[in-house]
Amino acid sequence: MQQQGPLGGLLGFNVDPNSGALTSIPGSPFSSGSFLGGPTVEPSGRFLFAGDEPNHTIVGFSIDSATGALAALGSPAPLSARPISLTIVKVP
Repeated sequence: MQQQGPLGGLLGFNVDPNSGALTSIPGSPFSSGSFLGGPTVEPSGRFLFAGDEPNHTIVGFSIDSATGALAALGSPAPLSARPISLTIVKVP
């Protein structure tokens, strides 16, 4: 589960399936360099995207399937408006 971090990073946690206890993912918080909102995982679970509202961009991260750690996917994608929320759909 990924949560927005207080200083522009993303905080990552593993959830224990039995107790619901949260443990920090190694490397968390994951730096983004800005304020990110609405982190969204795409349907395959391999990538996370978030809107960087102040900079009018969308940033992407790959998700390590073994640890949950995030790695930035190159440069942010520029937008002409501020991203408020993201929705990702799988197109047939």
